[in-house]
Amino acid sequence: MLNNIGILDSGIGSLTIARALSKSLPTVHINILMDTAHAPYGNKPQSLIQERIFKLSTDLINRGSQLIILACHTASALFPSLASELPVPVLDMTTPTLSSIPSHGSYALIGTPNTIHSNHYQRAVPRSPNHALACPNLATLAEQKFKGKEIQAYVTSELKTLQHKEIDSLILCCTHYSHLSTQISHALPTMRQIDPTQAQIRQAIRIIKEDS
Repeated sequence: MLNNIGILDSGIGSLTIARALSKSLPTVHINILMDTAHAPYGNKPQSLIQERIFKLSTDLINRGSQLIILACHTASALFPSLASELPVPVLDMTTPTLSSIPSHGSYALIGTPNTIHSNHYQRAVPRSPNHALACPNLATLAEQKFKGKEIQAYVTSELKTLQHKEIDSLILCCTHYSHLSTQISHALPTMRQIDPTQAQIRQAIRIIKEDS
């Protein structure tokens, strides 16, 4: 019976998932690890990210976690073999993201430089995105917003490449971006945001309930 899960991210991206799971599954114990000392992961070497993710996943398992939720697109892209190296199941962001790709219309991916430049999603999606934009500062801006800072102008500047593009849907390939929905809408008002974090939450709830 899955009654103890661990959620891992470099920062506040994990909080959206933790809150949703706590609301839907109040009897499940949730351990959260935010690797803020090494955040953001978006521009860090792959070797460092893999080292940190493996260590923190092991820490969560030692705390009794029976399922690891890797709430980080960058780590999912740069450490796809994590599940095969741990003794417990891992839910990363790959499946939720691929299932979120719209079947029709133009779309763009936005994510950290490591996520976008890895081509992890571009190689796996059923149809190629019209644009894939690396955003070196958005994750940090999400952390600053969480601390109460005004960041709209900086978000708009980060996304200016996509302004005036004919794009129907925008796939948020960083769990930090869940906290920037309003700012992203203001910067790109004609694009429909699709947040794979919601798909990951649904996947986690389904797996935990099926095991109970």
